[in-house]
Amino acid sequence: MNNVEARALQSNIFQLLAGVPITASQQLYFDTTAERDAYFDGKVIYTFTDMKFIREHRAVRVALNVETLEAANYMRFKNAEYNGIWMYCFIDRVEYINPNTSYIYFSLDAWQTYFSNVEIRDCDIAREHVAAGADYNENIIPESIDYGELRMQRAFPISFESPGTSISYVIISTVDLINSGGTVDNPVIYGAVGSNVQGLPSAAGVFCVTDGTSDIYSIFDALSDYPWVSQSITAIYPYPSVLLPDFSIVESAMGFRIGRINGNSAKYSQTILSNWKSLFPNYPQGKMYCYPYSMIEMVMPNGATFEIRPELLSNNNITVRLQGSVIPDAVVLCKLLDYNGGDDYRDVSYNTGVIDGFPSFPVQNDQFTVAKSQASAINDLVRVQAEQNIRLQSGLSLVGLIGGIASGASSGGLMGAVAGGLSSGVSAVEGIVSADIHEQQNAEMARTRIGMMQGRVGTAGASSGGIASVSLSYNSNLYIIFRFWTLQPEYREKVAQYFDAFGYKSNRIGVPNMNNRPRYNYVRCNSVNIYGNIPNEHLNTIRSMFINGVTFWHDHNNVGTYGNNG
Repeated sequence: MNNVEARALQSNIFQLLAGVPITASQQLYFDTTAERDAYFDGKVIYTFTDMKFIREHRAVRVALNVETLEAANYMRFKNAEYNGIWMYCFIDRVEYINPNTSYIYFSLDAWQTYFSNVEIRDCDIAREHVAAGADYNENIIPESIDYGELRMQRAFPISFESPGTSISYVIISTVDLINSGGTVDNPVIYGAVGSNVQGLPSAAGVFCVTDGTSDIYSIFDALSDYPWVSQSITAIYPYPSVLLPDFSIVESAMGFRIGRINGNSAKYSQTILSNWKSLFPNYPQGKMYCYPYSMIEMVMPNGATFEIRPELLSNNNITVRLQGSVIPDAVVLCKLLDYNGGDDYRDVSYNTGVIDGFPSFPVQNDQFTVAKSQASAINDLVRVQAEQNIRLQSGLSLVGLIGGIASGASSGGLMGAVAGGLSSGVSAVEGIVSADIHEQQNAEMARTRIGMMQGRVGTAGASSGGIASVSLSYNSNLYIIFRFWTLQPEYREKVAQYFDAFGYKSNRIGVPNMNNRPRYNYVRCNSVNIYGNIPNEHLNTIRSMFINGVTFWHDHNNVGTYGNNG
C-alpha cells in the first residue's frame, strides 16, 4: 500500500446512526447543510474510519454482530475521492455473515444528501399547508373527504326592530275609511279614491294603523259601530312598520286615527349578527368554517329557507336589507348584503329570501245593523223619489197656468196682473228645478249606499295565516330564524386531523410552501419542475417524493406527532 492509498483509506468515513425519524414521506427540513450535519452528529452510534471506497446502492461489510446493529436505522458516509460530502442513506436491511461480521444494505436518501443542490420552480400543487393565520375564505376549494351529515349546532330568532314600533296593520278597503261614517239612520259611505303603492295602481284604498295612531283593537271596536263601512274591508294584516310607504295620519269620521298609504315602500338594512364565527365551535382549522363543513340557514317566517355559505360572506357580520310591498299581497324580500358580490339594489331576486303568508284578520259585522241602515237608505230613496214626483207635478201645473196667462195676454186683458203672475211663475219654476237637482243628488247617494251595502252583509275580510303568523306572535315582531349547521363531533375531529396533517387542497401553480408553519409542512404535487446539478436518478427520486406527498418536519424532536402547528 503506497502513501496515496493509505491517505485515501483513512479519509473514508462510515457512520451508523440510531433514532433517525426519516422515511420516504417524512423528511426533516433544514435551512443549511451545516444545520443538517450538526443534527445528525448527535445520532451517531458507530464510526468507522478504515473503510474502503463506499459505493452507492451496495452493501457494506462491518465488523459487528447483527444483534449489535438492531438499533441502527440510518447511516452516512464520506468518500474522500467523491467530493468529500456526506452521503445520507436509509438502512434497508442487515444480513448475518458470521458472529462478528454483518452486511448492511442501504439506499441513498436523495433529499438529505442533495437538498442544497436542487432548485424547485413552479409546480402544479395538489395539497399544501397554507400560512398560519390565513382567513377562512382564502381556501375554499372543495375537498374529497368524508364529512358525514351536518347537525344543527344552534338556532335562534332575530327580530327586525325599528324606532318606535315594529308592527303596523294594513287595511285594504273598497270604501273610504276616513270620510265614511254617519249613523244607522243616516249611513254615510264614500267609495275609495284608490291608491298608487309601489308603482301599482289599486282601485281599493290602502290604509295603515300604527301604535302611534290608534290601537288596532280600538279600531275593531269602533268599526263594530259602522258595519256598513267595515263590510267593505277586504283584508287586514300586520306589516313591518319600518317598511311602510309614506303616509299621513288623520282623524276619521268614525273617531279613530288612521293613515292613508301612497308611494313606495321603504328599505331597511340591519346588521343582525356580528362575529358570526363565534357562534360555531372554535375550529382548529379555518377551512372548517366553510361549506360543506359549516353552513348557516336563514329560515323565513313562512318556512322558506335560504342557505348561506360562510366563505361567501365578505366580513364577520351578517347584514340584511328588507324591502317589500303591501299590495296586491303583503310580501317582504329579505336580501343578504355583502354576500357573494350580490349587492345591486336593482337585483332584488339575488341572495334574497321571501317572507309572505302574513295572517289576515276578519272584521265581524252586525247583520241586523247593516240591514237597518240599508232599510234607512231605501226609505230615503223612496222619500226623495216621492218628493221629486210631487215637485214635478206641481211644476207641470204651474207651467200650464203660465201658458194660459200668456194666451190671454195676446188679447190684451189684465196686463198688469198677468205680468206679475208670469214673473212669480218663472221664479217658482226655477225653485222647483233647483230643488229637483238637489234631490236627485240625494237619491243617487242613497242608491250608492244601498248598492255598496247589498250582498256584503256578514264577516268582512278573510281569516287566514301562515307560518308568518307564528313569527308575529313573538312580541309582535317579525322574526327570522338562523340555524347554524356544523359537523358531527366525530367527523369534526377527523376532518380537523386530516387538514392538520395534510393541509388543504391547493390546485395552484407556484413554488410549494415548505416552511410556513412552525412544526411541519405537507406538500403533494401533480407535477413538478425540480432541477439540480446532481445525478438524474436522484433528481427523479426527489421529484417522485413531491408527487407522492411528503411532510417536512421543522420540529425534529417530535416527528410524527401532529397538532399545535399554528
